[in-house]
Order: sequence, then structure tokens, then C-alpha cells
Amino acid sequence: MESSPPSQKLSQKLSHKLSPLQSESNTEKYSNEVPDKVVVRLKATGSAPILKQTVFKISSSSKFQNVIAFLRKELAYKQGTMFVYVNSSFAPSPDEGIDNLYRCFAIDGKLIVNYSITPAWG
Repeated sequence: MESSPPSQKLSQKLSHKLSPLQSESNTEKYSNEVPDKVVVRLKATGSAPILKQTVFKISSSSKFQNVIAFLRKELAYKQGTMFVYVNSSFAPSPDEGIDNLYRCFAIDGKLIVNYSITPAWG
């Protein structure tokens, strides 16, 4: 009895169709829905003062500039440059929508915003 060559066996394995998911679809499991109010967690970085309340909710239709304005008000930091980042990695444009930032970068249902009075990340 002859055995088929390994390359033929591999092609037979690869030719089988994958069965669709039977339990739940990816769209149900990983929903891109954004709540009306987004939970934002503020984290001080470097020598920035720490807020008493670090978690708050903001309308998902708001712009990121509202988060910056809120930080300035709460920290009484009217003048000077403030550096605000999402997920310790990048500084979004002030006119970026909270809904889009949440959809792309939320972790465990929260948008993590780091702030500093000196540059921390690029």
C-alpha cells in the first residue's frame, strides 16, 4: 500500500473549509458600540499633581479638548503647556472625538488618559 507524499497530505488538510463559529459571531463578541457616557481614567505622569478624583464620565459625543479643559480646571493649571496622552503612547488631536478614541483604545471599558506638565512620551 502506497502512502501519499507529505506535500499532498498538507494540501488535503489545507483544502478543507473552516466551519463557521457556532456559538457567537465576532461582531457579537467584540462589539464596537460606544456608550452614551464614556468612563475616563486620569493618571498623573512624572511630576504632575495627582487629582483627588481620577475617574469620571464624559459624553461620547464630546471632543478630546473637553478632557484637556477639565484637567486644566481641576489642576488650576491655566498657563503653561500640558501634555495629555492616551494609553501612555500618543497625544490625540484636541478635536478628536471621544467616541472614536474609546472605540479604538478603550481598555476594560475605560479610556486611560495620562497627563504631565513635561513631555513624557512621543
